[in-house]
Amino acid sequence: MCRTPTDECPMKSPLYALCLLSALLPARALALSCMVSVATPVSFGTYEVTSPTDLDTAGEILIHCKGVAEADTITVDLSTGSSGTYTPRELAGGGDVLEYNLYLDSMYTIVWGDGSGVTECYGPAKPEDGDTTLYVFGRVPAGQAVAAGSYDDTIVVTVNF
Repeated sequence: MCRTPTDECPMKSPLYALCLLSALLPARALALSCMVSVATPVSFGTYEVTSPTDLDTAGEILIHCKGVAEADTITVDLSTGSSGTYTPRELAGGGDVLEYNLYLDSMYTIVWGDGSGVTECYGPAKPEDGDTTLYVFGRVPAGQAVAAGSYDDTIVVTVNF
């Protein structure tokens, strides 16, 4: 059975005209919904303590959105990780820490965080209805004396919409 606008608007109501008008106006089909669908790890590989060159790499964050309307925007924040600070973040392993950071740009000048302090977040930007790929750039500065071993950190990606 199909419903008509008058099925939902009682004729004796003083707001009948407003109710009828709102029933006839096109409604937004879906509310904006976004999530991180894939995050490719930022893997630094082997850090050479004697190298005079910073160790740079990149990863990807795939954001999937649906129900995107013309005025919708998103921002994307990255957490501090286990260090609790953005300047610098720390990779931990075997009792040592290896300082690093994550950046919005391939020139390694804009620290990707939550917009506080010296950081900036991604956006606000209009998302695609579907997948949007964001690139994250990572750098471990040269000249850190650390023991050989495996170092890691966990970063939380937050999509705000």
